[in-house]
Amino acid sequence: MQAYPVNCSPDVFSVLSRYPEWLEMIIEAIELPLIDRNYCPEVIEVFDQYGLLVGRIHGCLSYECNRNAQEPSN
Repeated sequence: MQAYPVNCSPDVFSVLSRYPEWLEMIIEAIELPLIDRNYCPEVIEVFDQYGLLVGRIHGCLSYECNRNAQEPSN
């Protein structure tokens, strides 16, 4: 098994070995500076393999999206 600069389970390593571009994105994110403790995002959005699930703007406006699991992922 190839050594990765991230500490993950064997299941995660199995997925990363099939999707090396994901591993590159993880490594790039690990190398970024930490976010300031006082940072407060104005918009938060949650995605899964089918697209946007839910979002929240300025802590007061929430929204969710209808998705069809039969649609192909991007």
